[in-house]
Amino acid sequence: MSGPMYRRRQMYIKMITDYLKSEGIISQLESNGIEIHDVTAFGSFPTHCATKESDIDLCVCASTSLKGIPPVCVLECIHRDLKFNPDSRAYFGEFKIRDLTFVKTAKVPIIRFTIDEVPVDLSSNFDGLPPRTSLAAKYINGYCQLDDRFTILVTFIKSWMRPEGSSADHLRDFPNSYSLILLLIHVLQWYNVFPNLHETHPDIFNLKNFVDWKLVKINKLEFKNPLDENAVVNHKMNPLRKLSVAQLLHLFAFHYSNEPYIDNCRFNMKSGQIEERKSPEHAFQIIDPYDKMNPARSARTSHEFIGALRDFRRAVTFPNPNMFKTVMRITREKTYLSPHPEFLFMTKPRISNGLYFPPQMIESADDSIPGPTVQQIYQQYPNHYPTLAARESSAGEFRNRGPQQNQRFTRSSWNHH
Repeated sequence: MSGPMYRRRQMYIKMITDYLKSEGIISQLESNGIEIHDVTAFGSFPTHCATKESDIDLCVCASTSLKGIPPVCVLECIHRDLKFNPDSRAYFGEFKIRDLTFVKTAKVPIIRFTIDEVPVDLSSNFDGLPPRTSLAAKYINGYCQLDDRFTILVTFIKSWMRPEGSSADHLRDFPNSYSLILLLIHVLQWYNVFPNLHETHPDIFNLKNFVDWKLVKINKLEFKNPLDENAVVNHKMNPLRKLSVAQLLHLFAFHYSNEPYIDNCRFNMKSGQIEERKSPEHAFQIIDPYDKMNPARSARTSHEFIGALRDFRRAVTFPNPNMFKTVMRITREKTYLSPHPEFLFMTKPRISNGLYFPPQMIESADDSIPGPTVQQIYQQYPNHYPTLAARESSAGEFRNRGPQQNQRFTRSSWNHH
């Protein structure tokens, strides 16, 4: 997102905040014993991953002195005022509030509208503390600060797997953008490409330490760049820094394009572990300290996600001059829904095109096709490739087991292979 575009959205947030703290809204809420503490931004906008398509997610952080009043009462008051009070529009000047809707049936009720054609989602809570969602945005910023490849990966994956859904059930064909980011973080820390910031920086990313309202100010440097310089310098010494964005995209696709793996596993963000799934309630299961309700709950199934990643692997394993167009067609035209023969990894992958292919894919490579040998690939990354090989071998073993045979895998047990 460009600087002018970012500043314009900040202006919209200030207008909305001024309106929510206006005398008219405050007096209506006070009559129900409700007090607004702050209005915080979360989602993609306060992160380095924001794009021109990013909407504005805001949370009205409030509390009440009365029992039995749910947070949705705050939204009911705001929606009623925006809809029927003509004076409320004065706070937004020349910018029109349009497409006002109140989505009560969502797991998290929201007011949705546009200001100057920019979508806004407004939620509320009675936690009395800075919301978890704000710390989640700060957590994402930590990875953006650590490695510029992460920002590029997130931007591409979010755009490529933009979820489409039905207003009837609010379910979508792909996981929402936050879930995609978490899945990306998990696979990258699983293969030691990135550190687990929950383990390395608990002082910053533990909810117990996120109690000061000053910490949610998105224009503060410590929100945008929460890590110290030593963490960034140490990360640059990781030999896996040599892997390109294309290689990491392929690793993401290879790791998650197996249906039994998705169906039988859950991904624990805090510990960084892959665990046995205990409930089939949702298509994906992500254990996230910032969203206890499972971030991926909005995905209808895992089939489209897995199908898109499989088609991505096909496209990059057999590269051609139109490869980028082919990749973009996968999700735009849903090519993975068309029948095609099962993809067999029978050709030797080429490293020259900048892609990384895990060892499991090259065990039976055809030596008659020009390309690097397995030994040459290992020599290219001598310090880390054996680790990737061991983990990928174990991953394949885990994926091929039935649900009753699954067990909990930790880093130590994986490295033991």
